[in-house]
Amino acid sequence: MTAPILIVGLGNPLMGDEGAGWHLVQRLQSDSRRPAQAEVTFGGTDLLALAGRLEGRRAVILTDAALDPNHPGRLTIHDNDFSALSTDQGHAHHLSLVQSIELLRTLNPTLASTRFVLLTIGVAAAQFAGELSPEVHAALPRAVGEILRLAETL
Repeated sequence: MTAPILIVGLGNPLMGDEGAGWHLVQRLQSDSRRPAQAEVTFGGTDLLALAGRLEGRRAVILTDAALDPNHPGRLTIHDNDFSALSTDQGHAHHLSLVQSIELLRTLNPTLASTRFVLLTIGVAAAQFAGELSPEVHAALPRAVGEILRLAETL
């Protein structure tokens, strides 16, 4: 039996569009189309906290917001190649998502064979807000469809 795929929604739902990953997880948890081999969890803003849940997975699908002021709602998929993504840190106590994946793979060599796929949703800003912008909200059904497609093919 192959290890289940893990789908992780990242972000902070208190920060408006920054919480897009949380909203995706909410939808996926109750979606009857989700493959049986795909588990879903919310990762908050710290992928490192899920280190134990990542072990033994053949694939991990991450969902997160990405600052893209000119294209809010744009979906982008990065399949095990994150070279196009920024590794900038806000300060010494925060790692970028790419740095977190690299650190996890360094600390746990079994993750070297785990396929990481990142689906980002473009957001205009990350600021305190109780709900998603219309552009990001409209992108959620397409994002759910992409994640389900990925989960079927990985």
